[in-house]
Amino acid sequence: MGFIEEGQQFSQHSEDSEIAAIEKRIGAAERKVIEILKKRTTVRNAPGNTIDTIHAEIMTVLTRLENSLRSDVLERLARLESKLQNVA
Repeated sequence: MGFIEEGQQFSQHSEDSEIAAIEKRIGAAERKVIEILKKRTTVRNAPGNTIDTIHAEIMTVLTRLENSLRSDVLERLARLESKLQNVA
């Protein structure tokens, strides 16, 4: 196997690893959102809580998760691009 093929194989393996890590993180975020929604359903029935308040809280949590995932994905993409440039 030549140098180019080894680089391509390394690149593909690296991409697959990065994608798997991102998918794992997204799955964890989805589970957390479902857990929060279940808790909010219980809280919603408590006196004094309005749908608007609960909705605002959920949106805040989702925004935080989205920002966290976005920064993680951007970091991983930057590392992957750096690896690809080093191989090329």
